[in-house]
Amino acid sequence: MNIFKKKTITGLDLGNGWTKIVRVQPKRSTLALERIGRRPWAREDKKNQQVLSTGLKQMFRDLEIRDKSVITSLAGHSVIIKQIDTKIADAGKKARIDIKKIATQQIPFDIKDVFLDYHLAGPGSSENTRKILLVASKKSMVLELQKTVAEAGLGTSIVDVDGFALTNCFEYNYPEHHFASTYLLDIGATQSIFCVHSGNYPSFIRDAGFGGQHVTNRLASLFDIKHREAETLKMNGLEQAELKTKRKISRELEDIFSSWAEEIQRLIHFYRNTKGSDHTVSTLFLSGGGSMIQGLSMSLASHLGLEVKYMDPWRRISLDESLFDQAYLQSCAPQFCVAAGLALRSVV
Repeated sequence: MNIFKKKTITGLDLGNGWTKIVRVQPKRSTLALERIGRRPWAREDKKNQQVLSTGLKQMFRDLEIRDKSVITSLAGHSVIIKQIDTKIADAGKKARIDIKKIATQQIPFDIKDVFLDYHLAGPGSSENTRKILLVASKKSMVLELQKTVAEAGLGTSIVDVDGFALTNCFEYNYPEHHFASTYLLDIGATQSIFCVHSGNYPSFIRDAGFGGQHVTNRLASLFDIKHREAETLKMNGLEQAELKTKRKISRELEDIFSSWAEEIQRLIHFYRNTKGSDHTVSTLFLSGGGSMIQGLSMSLASHLGLEVKYMDPWRRISLDESLFDQAYLQSCAPQFCVAAGLALRSVV
């Protein structure tokens, strides 16, 4: 029994474009950042499990992390999240729940092929019901993820969901927003996650079919350049390019941002129709590597009529200036929100 051993947790975000690692450590009345790392992946590498595992093992070696298990997560079509009302028979203080029976009616997969979990989220819409957050993940995807991690010499203590990790990061760092309704948008390489955090609870989570890689591909095609050059142009083109090129890039980016805003607006309308017309939100928090493209926040603010801010995963985490370059941490902060949320999973 390690009674006096400090609890340290490593969050591992295996994104489609980058792998991100965050390790935190409880320190007095707060949490301290202990390790942080990221590694980009070529598109062909992401499809090779051996390459992924070898790269992951090297990251842990370089960061001198000795953990034998990590908290990681899934997203996309491999995960189904549903918020439902159901009748529950109370047995004293405990509720009796036949989760398989409930899931059979809600999940479009054979129950034998999925892992199930649920959370009691409070009273339902009527007197005799309770609200349940039901999560189902395909066993094949979970096992594949665990295999990748295992081949790096690690175990998985928890397999979470990207959307929950994102809201966990938000809840810890922005307690003043707990009971307001807030939009969260994490833009990854090939897909994004849109969440509504309301009443200290993730009341809505949906995947969106856009990401930073789509911008790179479009610029590569437009200028007939290599993928790596297009990536540099995407992030720095408005600063370094000639005036004519700047205008061309700006037009393309604005066209892309406009289409993203339309998809976000559709998700907002769907949520409002579900929750009722009295639902109002004034702020959208951005995160993810794809969110750091120049001009995106201003464009979304204009199209959506919202205040758009960047989520800071280090806002309430102690940062040792002798260990970390503060400017670097802030420059890439939005990219680490899911990884930070995973690292926070068992300590808050």
